[in-house]
Amino acid sequence: MQVIKNADFSREIDISAYIYLSEVAGVRKIEFDVIMNSYDGEKKIETIKEVRYITGVGLKEAKDLVEGKMPVTLATVQSKEKAEEIKERFIAIGASIDVL
Repeated sequence: MQVIKNADFSREIDISAYIYLSEVAGVRKIEFDVIMNSYDGEKKIETIKEVRYITGVGLKEAKDLVEGKMPVTLATVQSKEKAEEIKERFIAIGASIDVL
């Protein structure tokens, strides 16, 4: 069984291909990326607060992440459960999140 540690996908088609090949090859992931695709503009302040909480960065860095080009990787975690927990926090404030 192969283990994929890090993967950089810049297009949706790459993500679909990765998921398919992972299932076919029996690849087991050991890291999960939490990626924000978009957020609710009316909840921008809450989104910045959550980014600060999850990433541990300062206010300016969190604001730059939220206002920057999407999608943005917020965290890379070791467990699927932790990634899903982060995803739920952001979904609660209207953000679109993927876990890869």
